[in-house]
Amino acid sequence: MTYHPSALPGGRVVDDRRQGIRVSRSRGVAGLAPGVAIVLALGACAQTPTGATTSSAAPAPVSASPTLPSTGSAPAPTEAPVVTATPSPIADAVLLAAGDIAACSKDGDSATAAILKQHPEARVQTLGDNAYDKGTPRQFRCFDDTWGVAFDRLQPALGGHDYMTAGGAGYFGYFAKRLAPFAPTANEPTMGWYAYDLGAWRIIVLNSICDRIGGCDAASPEVAWLRTELAQTPARCSLAVIHNPRFSSGRKENEPRVQPLWEELQGAGVEMVLSGDNHTYERLAPMTPSGQSDASGIRQFVVGTGGRSHYSFSEGAIHPNTEVRDDQTFGVLKLTLSDGSYAWKFLPEAGKTFTDEGQQDCH
Repeated sequence: MTYHPSALPGGRVVDDRRQGIRVSRSRGVAGLAPGVAIVLALGACAQTPTGATTSSAAPAPVSASPTLPSTGSAPAPTEAPVVTATPSPIADAVLLAAGDIAACSKDGDSATAAILKQHPEARVQTLGDNAYDKGTPRQFRCFDDTWGVAFDRLQPALGGHDYMTAGGAGYFGYFAKRLAPFAPTANEPTMGWYAYDLGAWRIIVLNSICDRIGGCDAASPEVAWLRTELAQTPARCSLAVIHNPRFSSGRKENEPRVQPLWEELQGAGVEMVLSGDNHTYERLAPMTPSGQSDASGIRQFVVGTGGRSHYSFSEGAIHPNTEVRDDQTFGVLKLTLSDGSYAWKFLPEAGKTFTDEGQQDCH
């Protein structure tokens, strides 16, 4: 089932970065000693034109403080112009994202891995539930057979199925190299959160499997980390990854446990949240953490289309702020992250035609 509105709110939707110079003025001469004055007078005599009449009488007394010839007013000091350096523009960056990806008995992940191959310049962000059904090391080998083509540019996130093996051993073992630069929070099973820069953007990867990390409430370790992260590394444009969507339609509608995370993100002006868990694609209008439509709120993308399976929107209610949705197409969300804006486009598996694209300025 694919839904396209005839007009979408929020951006153009194609469906729509001296020095003064200190000038030291010379002190003016207040007076000359008599000897200097005589030298000046003799100098004047030496300049008597040829043929001029001279007197043998004693020279008239010379003032001890002669008035020097005027040379005009001294020019006012000038300052060098203030030069403000213009920072070089930050190049666009591309992020490909999807969740709910690999199962050894399925081939949908092969279809989405083919999309990753077509964009070798892009960073790849998983949205959780990477290997089904229990995230075992063996099942992560099936993930490696497909999405492993992009391993050196992968940024993983945790989902519930990744924890179905004790301590998330499959996830933390397979992604150890990718998580190591973000230690200690990224590679500890009781944490699993981190952040990184991509172009002009800050990407914040959170863990919404709350019962494995001491909760997601306002007093939790994760929210404390998030609050510090947002304060210490502010960015004009940023997005967050949270496997469980705060808002969605169909089988898995809304996840209130992650609202405290959204409240911190909203307070910092984060642009959007990328989620999986619901095996559908859905774009929702910007909202407050309580679900009220608000142009200054957070836009929710649900991209559970990595290849595992499809859910139907008929299995639950449709969120009133839904804009575009599809439950029949595997694919990957492509985000072009610019300095001050972003554009999105859903890239479908080969043979499918559903897409969704648009553009939006950052807050």
